[in-house]
Amino acid sequence: MVSKPADNPVFVRLTGDRRSPSLRVTVIGGVVVGLGLLALSMVGAISAAESRWWAVLRTAGWIYALLLPFGVSIAAAIITGRDLPLGARLDLKNEINPQTVVEGYWRASLFRMRVPLAVVIGLLPMIAVGPFTQVVMLDRFFGGSDASIFFPAFIESMPSATLYAVTWSVAQSAAGIGLLGVNVFAAALGVYFALGQLKAFPAPVAAPLSIPILILPMMCLVALVGPYYMMPLFDAGSAVKVIVLSIVLFALPPYALALLVIRLAARGRWVEDLVG
Repeated sequence: MVSKPADNPVFVRLTGDRRSPSLRVTVIGGVVVGLGLLALSMVGAISAAESRWWAVLRTAGWIYALLLPFGVSIAAAIITGRDLPLGARLDLKNEINPQTVVEGYWRASLFRMRVPLAVVIGLLPMIAVGPFTQVVMLDRFFGGSDASIFFPAFIESMPSATLYAVTWSVAQSAAGIGLLGVNVFAAALGVYFALGQLKAFPAPVAAPLSIPILILPMMCLVALVGPYYMMPLFDAGSAVKVIVLSIVLFALPPYALALLVIRLAARGRWVEDLVG
């Protein structure tokens, strides 16, 4: 269904003069910054004074990551809405199928927002891998640290703290991937509403208002994995449950829903409205 961006004429037309910085450089930069911040935050976790500053930065990171999808949806709605009357009409007359047009708008919107999204990539390792998991990782993998002073009774009573640390690192990373995916879903919503699927509200208003449809259920589903987070007797069965639930409930839904929205958008009446 989804072709390569370079093969999409709508994407090429909308991003032809906006290729710097490149997507590869942006993503690599975000990953490098993210790993660096995670390492620094783990080092800071062993100091009570420094951990307070990292807590402030982590909170700010969460706020930014949760608010960005609203900005992405608005940007996608504006980019699509501005180009739609002339650009999409010309594309359709040139026999470019509606699915390709919709995907082009979707991909171009994400590409235009690549720098803000790279900031999220840079923040995700630090905010997704929680401080408690970092402390357990430090205690188990770097035994010389004093990380265990924060939760001495818990760590000493947990015979499988290493399994716990690895499991929650994977699970929280999956949740972080899902959080990044909310932006992919938000861009799809912006394109969907800009194509005239809902005329009760302007697209830049309707799209961000629809984002809680995904975010709120994901937040409620935390209750399914939350009981495992502070469980001293953490075994292999618990690890499998946590990882599977995290992937199924958090990592996959945003991307699956984005593809569904794009598919629905391509079947809308906007094609008839443009070409008569």
